[in-house]
Amino acid sequence: MDQRLKHLIEELVQAVNESLTVAPRINEVIEKIRDEGHEVLMIVEATICLKDQEGRSISDSEEVDLEISAEDRQFLKSLKISIDSEDNY
Repeated sequence: MDQRLKHLIEELVQAVNESLTVAPRINEVIEKIRDEGHEVLMIVEATICLKDQEGRSISDSEEVDLEISAEDRQFLKSLKISIDSEDNY
């Protein structure tokens, strides 16, 4: 997978994370649950599958390096999302 495509995928991941942060309905329901005295731990998993223009799957055999900044970690923590191992990122 080329660097440009990797960058676009990282952009997509960031856009999804940002959309969850500002989604009024999600925040509203989380607040209702908290008002009932419960903590919310939400884990959202997305799988991205790519195909070329001929419809063939693009191999993901290469490891994707995703750098998570301190700001990213803080954001994820605010959403009660934990990272398994900080060394992997």
